[in-house]
Amino acid sequence: MSEITEELLDSIHATQACLKDVRELAGKLKHLSLTEIESLLLEFLEQGEDQAVSRLLQACAFNKVKLDPEILCQSLGVCEDITDSAPCFAMQEATVAPQLLEMAVSEELAWERQAYCATLAAELTVKFDLDHAPVMRVLRKIDRKPLAPEVRVLIANSMIMLQMNPEEMEFELPHILTLSKLKLEDLLPERRPHAVIGGTYTVRRAVPKLGRNEPCHCGSGRKYKNAAWRRIRSCSVMPRGTQVRPGAKSRVIRAWSMIPR
Repeated sequence: MSEITEELLDSIHATQACLKDVRELAGKLKHLSLTEIESLLLEFLEQGEDQAVSRLLQACAFNKVKLDPEILCQSLGVCEDITDSAPCFAMQEATVAPQLLEMAVSEELAWERQAYCATLAAELTVKFDLDHAPVMRVLRKIDRKPLAPEVRVLIANSMIMLQMNPEEMEFELPHILTLSKLKLEDLLPERRPHAVIGGTYTVRRAVPKLGRNEPCHCGSGRKYKNAAWRRIRSCSVMPRGTQVRPGAKSRVIRAWSMIPR
């Protein structure tokens, strides 16, 4: 009998990208078998549910679940953020590297995701001492594309890694970024980010909202309501006592009275 219930599906969809929520979801997934988890992941992949795929991958990384390499590679084209799957690749074997290279040359993926797949393939190639030539060919092919600066850094980072001597790799130089060694705490905040709700959309706040009586962030030592808040309000709200242009009110009344009823 399957342990995948509607309540569990609702929990996956309600889980936010923070450690607290992922930790709670991981506890609810412990009773599922590997087959059930992979079938659930495949269902999310087929439906294109990027957030559900990412939260499930992060919960699997928390529980140290080793997923099927083919299914894990498929998730790279759907997951919400390309780094969401990074901790899962720390548990993979050398056989996943060729599959990552196939994803890196897939025209169905965006260039950024192709670069990410090639980067992971380079890391695992070095880790398991595989042939560097196939990975280097793919990296050079991707590097010829008009990539964003941060993506080009990933490619350059991977090329440096492949060209380093084994003795140099032992020291794990600080300028070499290894995505497959990233942990969940490196990628996710502990709690949900603060949000300000307006209209039908939600805007995430980078820092908590200041109360009117809290110390102002401007460094003056005064309360927020007596410093920045007063200045911001004066710029965005019409002050009381503002004079209306003479005759404007009478013209509005006259125009309103002429509308047929």
